[in-house]
Amino acid sequence: MKSVKYRYVAKSVWQVEYNAENRPIRWTQGTVVVTMDYDRLGRRVFYKEMDGNRQVTYTKFLYDGYLCIQQLFSNSPWNVYKEFVWDPTEPVATRPLCFRQYGQRSAFLMHDGNKNVTDVVTVGPFNEPVAHYDYAPFGAPAATGPRAADNPFQFSSEFHDPTLALVYYNYRHYNPKDARWLGRDPKETAGTNPYTFTLNTPMNSYDKLGEDRYVIHVSTLRLFFGLKTVAIHAEIAVDRWSCVHGQWVHNGVTKFGFVPETFWTLGISERGHVRRNDSFYDEFIAQVIPSTPCQDVCLFKQLREVARNSPRYALFSYNCYDFAYEWAYWGLGL
Repeated sequence: MKSVKYRYVAKSVWQVEYNAENRPIRWTQGTVVVTMDYDRLGRRVFYKEMDGNRQVTYTKFLYDGYLCIQQLFSNSPWNVYKEFVWDPTEPVATRPLCFRQYGQRSAFLMHDGNKNVTDVVTVGPFNEPVAHYDYAPFGAPAATGPRAADNPFQFSSEFHDPTLALVYYNYRHYNPKDARWLGRDPKETAGTNPYTFTLNTPMNSYDKLGEDRYVIHVSTLRLFFGLKTVAIHAEIAVDRWSCVHGQWVHNGVTKFGFVPETFWTLGISERGHVRRNDSFYDEFIAQVIPSTPCQDVCLFKQLREVARNSPRYALFSYNCYDFAYEWAYWGLGL
């Protein structure tokens, strides 16, 4: 299923086609056509630009998780055109440290306090700056230097598409000239409660991709000796989605918890029961697992079937933690 919209980007109008997950797959302006596609995890895997019958660029992307580590160029056969090294000390809001381009010297990237790339310095007998970036208040770049166009990671250390003048943030594109996202955050369409992003507590929780599953601790026990808090029950929470006119609409979050049917045996081994709860508050998010709406829809259907035919509960071999973490990674191909 596709939908077509017209977008005003960088003082020009593009006709944009979207797939069923509301991701842009084809951009058209006059004779210029830009196509792109995504894998099952929502990562953009190729970018192709045509001007009439002339191919301007055709690039494929390889990832480590959600970090782009290589660009392959279609000069038949596919060869590594660029490689990127990322900061391993920052697993969430990381930044590129170095990149290497075919036929060019390796270069280091410098950043400001907001994770924006400010300078590119080459490595060699004479280390010298080859690019410098200044940014408007909302991220529009002003680049100088002979290799300024070689580095695609600029504002917020995210991928910059020069032809579209957009910044690619995995799940959405951002227009820095107009300070606007091209699509609404799916979390903003959560029915009557628009504040479901990070449970409206961004100081305590995070959702780095905007579409996630969660393993949550819903019950804790306070140990007064040592003043430690121990979780005694865990559940899995999954987003609910519906597809309306070719766009995914977020309908809230549902928890699934696995408990013994009775507590006469203290849960050592007895029939289990999967209970469902559509409320999502006052919990501690123990782990966040990235997923797409399609993956969450499949997981939600599967968990409803499991709830009808619950497995056996065993305290020491298959308890609430085993259930939550098993299903948190279901259908992700990891």
